[in-house]
Amino acid sequence: MISKTTTPKAGLWVFALLLMLSTRVYSQATNASISRKVTDQLGEPLIGAAILVKNELTGFTASAVTNLSGVYILNQVPLATDYLGTCTYMGYGTKVFIGYSVNQGIISNWISYWLRIPSLWMKSVS
Repeated sequence: MISKTTTPKAGLWVFALLLMLSTRVYSQATNASISRKVTDQLGEPLIGAAILVKNELTGFTASAVTNLSGVYILNQVPLATDYLGTCTYMGYGTKVFIGYSVNQGIISNWISYWLRIPSLWMKSVS
C-alpha cells in the first residue's frame, strides 16, 4: 500500500484556490428603473396607456403599458440626459415630455403622467 503525504506547500495552493473562488465582485450599476402612475384629471388610473421613452442622444428606446393600477415600469434604462417621454391613451390623446434625465437612484424630474379627456363636439346629422 502506497501512502501519499501532503506537503504544506500544496495546502497553501488549495487554500489560495478556495480564496480566489469565494471572492465577490461588486460593481456600480449603469442602469435605472422608472416606475410611475398614469391617471386622468380625476385621479383615476388609466389601464393600458402606452409609454415610450427615447434618448435623443443615443437612440435608446423602451416602452411599457400601464397595469390595472395605472402603473408602468421601465427597467434597464441607461443613465443619461435628454430623454423624450410620450404617453398615449385611446380617447385621451398623446402627451409628450422633453428634456428629462435619468440618474442613479434619483428620478426626481420624471413626473406621473396626467391625461385630460379631450373635448368632443358632436354635430347633429339631418
